[in-house]
Amino acid sequence: MSVRKSLCFLLALLLCASLTCPIAMAAETSLQFVLRTSGEPRVGESLTAELLCTGNPGILSAQFTLAYDKEVLDCTDCKQGEALDGMIAVANPDAKDGATVAAGGVAPVQGEGVLATFTFTVLKEGDCGFALQNAMFTDGSGKVLPFAFTEADESASDGDVQTPTEEKTETALLRDISGHWAEAFLSEGIARRLLQGYPDNTCRPDEAVSRAQFVTFLWRSVGEPAPAAETSFTDVQKSSYYYNAVAWAQEKGYVLGVGDNTFLPDAPVSREEVALFLWRAAGSASGTELLFADTYDKHFTDSGETADWARAAVYWAIYKEIWCGVGAVSVGDTLGAKQDASRAEIVVMMVNYQDKIGE
Repeated sequence: MSVRKSLCFLLALLLCASLTCPIAMAAETSLQFVLRTSGEPRVGESLTAELLCTGNPGILSAQFTLAYDKEVLDCTDCKQGEALDGMIAVANPDAKDGATVAAGGVAPVQGEGVLATFTFTVLKEGDCGFALQNAMFTDGSGKVLPFAFTEADESASDGDVQTPTEEKTETALLRDISGHWAEAFLSEGIARRLLQGYPDNTCRPDEAVSRAQFVTFLWRSVGEPAPAAETSFTDVQKSSYYYNAVAWAQEKGYVLGVGDNTFLPDAPVSREEVALFLWRAAGSASGTELLFADTYDKHFTDSGETADWARAAVYWAIYKEIWCGVGAVSVGDTLGAKQDASRAEIVVMMVNYQDKIGE
């Protein structure tokens, strides 16, 4: 079956499904889409665009077209993203109005992240003219979900492809900061541009952070310097928003990879890795904290779980008053060194690092 016939067949199925219950407009929703592109490639190069989804209340069916200027771009591929996992989906990169995706399932999916990925070849310089057209999303009751669509460039993101692109948002509008244990640090971190809010006006302080995201935090804190050379990590693509950050961090010796010339950008960064990267950024110098190693070993009930390669960095961070507890500003009596670091914990340590080390 051709792509065009498959698309028509799936759209017919979605239409039939919608006729089984009257379509009504949902009263309200936080469903938002952001289009993130891979930068500004030159003529003849490839351009990737990701349609990211947040605030998904549960999508049962979806159909949409990413319109673009066909004199500037040629769409060579489009496919569903992980936010539509579990759905039957078809895509047509060469539809009349643009690149079209249609998907449907037997139960609503509440996935967030990449809704669809589009690959283009740049034909000539000019405005891409991106727009979301012919779009309709329904929930499990057949109601049409209203949504908002915006376009953001790669510089607005410190997330990876599994997280929505961030936009500059005033602290006062971030609705999940008030009352959080790290509220003061989060507000300060946003003021210092260490992190930004998401399009739905959230900070998501308890979310885990990837290794690429943390390196981007660190890179942003020193003014986003341009790397002098390309990264040698084979799993860090030039089209990734974090490419320059990782290339810079590798050049500086702050990150060394995990073997086989790989970096694992999408893997969660652990608390001990955060300490290690900051320790290297500060010069990898051990000092007076080594005199307290035995004391720290006895004080922290899980000190034996800290990796040997991270112990000096963790104890340095404690001595320098950079380290924070698991879900707490105070250090406490456990390290949780191997636990995934949350956005809030990282901001606390980054603010402390800047205040204590002066970066």
